[in-house]
Amino acid sequence: MNLFGLTFANPALLVGALALFIPYVIHLLTRRTPRRIVFPTLQFLQKAQANQSRLFRLRHLLLMLLRTAFILLLLIAFLRPIYYEGRDGAASNPDANSAHIIVVDASASMGYQAGGFSPFARAQRLAEEILDQIGADDTANLILVGRMPSASFPGPSANRFHLKRDLQAAEPTFERGDMDAAVAACIKQLSAVDDVSKHIHFISDFQRTNWAAVDFSAMPSDIETTFIGVGDEHGANIAVTSLSVRPSTPALGEPVELTAEIANYSGRGDTITVQLAFDDQAPLRREVVLRPNSVATAEFRFRANKAGSFEATVSVPVDGMTSDDSRYTALDVSERVRVLVISDADTSGRESSTRFLARALSPAEGGVSAPDVQVVSTFGAAEAILPDTGIVILDAAAAMPDALAERLHERVTDGGALIHFLSGPNERALQEQLAAYSQGEWPTPLQLGTRVRLRSGEFSRLAQANFDDPLLKKFRESDDLREIEFYSYHATDRVAGVGQVLMRYNDENVAMARASHGQGMILTCNFSAGLDDSDLSKRTVFVPIVQEMIKSCRTGAARAEFLIGQPASLVATRADSTGGFRFTGPGGEELSASVEQRDAEAAVLFSKTASPGFYRATLNGERLASAAVNLDPRESNLSVLTPEQVEQLAAGTRATVIAGDRAGVDTLGQMFDGRPLWHYFAAAAMALLVLELALQWLWRR
Repeated sequence: MNLFGLTFANPALLVGALALFIPYVIHLLTRRTPRRIVFPTLQFLQKAQANQSRLFRLRHLLLMLLRTAFILLLLIAFLRPIYYEGRDGAASNPDANSAHIIVVDASASMGYQAGGFSPFARAQRLAEEILDQIGADDTANLILVGRMPSASFPGPSANRFHLKRDLQAAEPTFERGDMDAAVAACIKQLSAVDDVSKHIHFISDFQRTNWAAVDFSAMPSDIETTFIGVGDEHGANIAVTSLSVRPSTPALGEPVELTAEIANYSGRGDTITVQLAFDDQAPLRREVVLRPNSVATAEFRFRANKAGSFEATVSVPVDGMTSDDSRYTALDVSERVRVLVISDADTSGRESSTRFLARALSPAEGGVSAPDVQVVSTFGAAEAILPDTGIVILDAAAAMPDALAERLHERVTDGGALIHFLSGPNERALQEQLAAYSQGEWPTPLQLGTRVRLRSGEFSRLAQANFDDPLLKKFRESDDLREIEFYSYHATDRVAGVGQVLMRYNDENVAMARASHGQGMILTCNFSAGLDDSDLSKRTVFVPIVQEMIKSCRTGAARAEFLIGQPASLVATRADSTGGFRFTGPGGEELSASVEQRDAEAAVLFSKTASPGFYRATLNGERLASAAVNLDPRESNLSVLTPEQVEQLAAGTRATVIAGDRAGVDTLGQMFDGRPLWHYFAAAAMALLVLELALQWLWRR
């Protein structure tokens, strides 16, 4: 029986409620009535008046109330009331059947282990306790949450043995958990069952970066939720959270810069050694000073001494979370970078911008890392854009054939780059033509107006520049860029939300902007290297800025970073057609992958990536290409939500938040077995009895 949220184990004793009328009956029977006394003395008259006074009646009423409360509390004690933690009266009937879904967080942060059990191990123990404590006729299901929720059964089942087997065999993944998908899966399963009380038990570390945005607004009111925390509020972790390489697809002998970002998620500073290893070569090391709760960088500089596919691993000392102590990246080093310059200008002229650009691209003829530069006109450019053409420079183009516009769109989408110098009068028409062949998807950060040509003796200079961007970072400490004189450029209007502005003139017109398209990028330069338009080509900064443009544009599919649990892809060049590809994972295990052949290239897709490291494609024992798969950097921050924050997150639902330590286990037991309260009521009844005796003793005095 349930009353006011309490369940009574002996409801048959409710017949004893009739005893509550005994004090009232006694009160009526012992109530004094006035008596007529013949010839009373004064003493008897005073005594009779006192007995009938208001104070005497008040004392009598108080004794009746105390005796009634004593019998009531004694009756409740014999009824054996039980309180179920966090449950309302409708759900606290121990005889009612119930359906339970146990949601265990299996994301990467649950594998953190520092001197004891991991949060996942504690979650397994608590989940097993829930399975042991639910009723024999109740149903249950287990959902492990990684990138996708994985359920043992399509719905709650009575097969407790299978659930325990799945729970004992479970391990934390390297993935980021999708908690919103898990909530949706629970609601869908419980919506299919009727005439039972419904319960969801979330067991997690409640990592802040993963749980803070979970939406519980769709949780039905008939579902009771329990949040059981197993995280470490003081979890400390040092992780490699990102890698950046410039240029991302280097050429043979070219200087390469690799920057690793190291995050310290703890309140204690440290000095650590960061290591960079390439295949079987001797590692490079850097000492990095980490401040408490901060991010530092480790920079490595080297040259690629041979062409081919390389694997780079950056590592920090091992700690409680080993999955983010290393980060991986794949490098494809080419013999030379192929740059195609498309121009209709007369390159023999002394003031030709195209002639200056071609010289700046290859300042050291015959150098090991000098790019392979080819200059073609617009009418022969479509055939000249090959799959290995990394960068296309558009300068002083008079027109654009349809075939060229289509080929440029394809090349940039597939990972190439376009540097567009706005040096001609019909640049707006060229941009509109490119946008038409991309069906409106071509990113246009600048809306071009008329071409501005300043009067003789007048010029504009650069007034603003984003020196935090890698393209301009080297010029931060000098005034070389600010001293360039520009005589002619286009008036511009900024298109909101498209690309980034890198430089502006002193009249607020945009001088340089960048935008991404597909796997490639477009760099728009609102100036020309021609002597009629600027003195850029006369400046010592001309060659360095052109070289930095080339470096910043060297992006492609080979530099794509994939996260664990997501598909990963790579492009392999097939040397011959006689052998077959072999695909392996980080541990050398054989994997299956889908292959799409494209002439001499093959696009390889790994549909599932379960662990961090390199996923490789080999042919006849030779590694052709690698895809780097890494942990989601958000999993490295072990900061957790407090119980108060979890309650606020689940506001509007029937939620109970408990800890996962020993006290939490006891609370969990009380949720199922209930907390007996009979001894509290018995003690209160005895206290009332003592109070009555004390009052009667005082009144007799």
